[in-house]
Amino acid sequence: MEPTEDPQQSSAEKQPEQPAQSTPQPAQSSAQPSSGQKTNVLAILGLIFGILVPIAGIILSIIALIQIKKNPGQKGKGLAIAGLIIGIILFVIPLILLMTGVLAYAGVMNPGGMLPPA
Repeated sequence: MEPTEDPQQSSAEKQPEQPAQSTPQPAQSSAQPSSGQKTNVLAILGLIFGILVPIAGIILSIIALIQIKKNPGQKGKGLAIAGLIIGIILFVIPLILLMTGVLAYAGVMNPGGMLPPA
């Protein structure tokens, strides 16, 4: 006896197999931005050192801003500005307090010394 052919099988065998069409899936990467921009390392360090060692934070933030201006493909301008502002605030306020204390200790800020003798 000859095997009987199934009509569904024979039509499937006659047609060449076509690869399944798949739609390309967009790359899902939450760790890095898709634009390929990198954050300037000195901007990050400027912010950190702006809090810990203000004068170093000021210097690093200024260098980072110069680098970001030369290479617009880098991110981190906001971090560098924040590090600069925090560094200035944390550097200037103690400096003003120190100068006030020195002047008060030296007697320059003595209100009695500014009045004419009675």
